Amino acid sequence: MGGHAVERGSTAYAEAAQLANVLAAKGFVVATGGGPRTMEAANLGAFARYADVLPGALTSLAAVPAFRPDVGANGVNSLASGVRGFSGFVEADPSKVEGVA
Repeated sequence: MGGHAVERGSTAYAEAAQLANVLAAKGFVVATGGGPRTMEAANLGAFARYADVLPGALTSLAAVPAFRPDVGANGVNSLASGVRGFSGFVEADPSKVEGVA
């Protein structure tokens, strides 16, 4: 259910990212709950499919083995309100997407 025991820098985290990377490269949609740990690794692997950045990203993230958001009493809204320009999604660069002119 999301692999909440898997930390950044672990073999399982890297394997989840690598699996998602391969699936995304083959055209599969990688959909997760967007949470931390294994779900984060899968999102990272899928996002990194257009550049050879996955190994470096895994190394960088291993330096910070966990992410604990401070959402306060208002949940996600309090976290998002502190981020300037937060829109709730990240737009992909169309020049990096296959089949997009």
